[in-house]
Amino acid sequence: MPRPGPTEIVRWIAATELFSSLPESGLSRIAAGSRLVELEPGAFLFRKGEVPRSLDIVVSGRVHVTTTGRDGNELLLGVLESGELVGEVAAIDGQTRCTNAVAEQTSRVLRVSLVTALDVLGDHAEAALGLSRMLTRHVRNAVLNIENVGLEKARTRLWSRLMLLSVRYSKTDETTGAMRIEHGLSQQKLADSVGLTRVLVNRQLSSWREQGLVETGRGFVLLRDPEALERFVWADSDPVAHRTGAHLIESEAAEASRRRAEADESGE
Repeated sequence: MPRPGPTEIVRWIAATELFSSLPESGLSRIAAGSRLVELEPGAFLFRKGEVPRSLDIVVSGRVHVTTTGRDGNELLLGVLESGELVGEVAAIDGQTRCTNAVAEQTSRVLRVSLVTALDVLGDHAEAALGLSRMLTRHVRNAVLNIENVGLEKARTRLWSRLMLLSVRYSKTDETTGAMRIEHGLSQQKLADSVGLTRVLVNRQLSSWREQGLVETGRGFVLLRDPEALERFVWADSDPVAHRTGAHLIESEAAEASRRRAEADESGE
């Protein structure tokens, strides 16, 4: 795989939230200590328990962040795409990796030297403050996720996950109001993302389908009337759990909006 030019590498680094406020000199220092890797589907970028030596930026493709419980079941924690950092918390706090990162499709990832990145961040107060904000958001979202799983029923957990996926992958028919979510996940992966079994997720989707609320297919869900589905799902559920799910969706939507704005500013 041919190495991209310095200008392109700098552009990839500058497109991330963590490094976006750095001057050209800082970006160039980080770029000089980076390398581009290509991962085939199923290949690990890193594994749980490894000592981090790099900050990783997804350049293209899709990377899944997962963990495995003591029972051997996998939980899908995140789906990361172009411009997003992978495993930055473990890289920055100096502890071993607490998750796995595996390519869901053919992906290119820029591996940035951790030592160089931290040196550069230490020289720029604004970037260091941005790092603090980013880590604070991670903690907040982790707490919301714990509440989300602990308080919600299976159907509301599945609804919340679909709404989170809709932030990135949905298209709404302006005439009918139907929302098509092209999430690209298998039913097993969808189940893994909410800590449920595939059988239970299939049963829930089938129930909604029989009531005319959704249509399903390979890698997508069509919500015929999203508001009607939300009312049905939360009709007899804890309002605290509903608010928790809503906070998660709002946080993801705000982050997606920020990424789009930065991409527009950079001319991508």
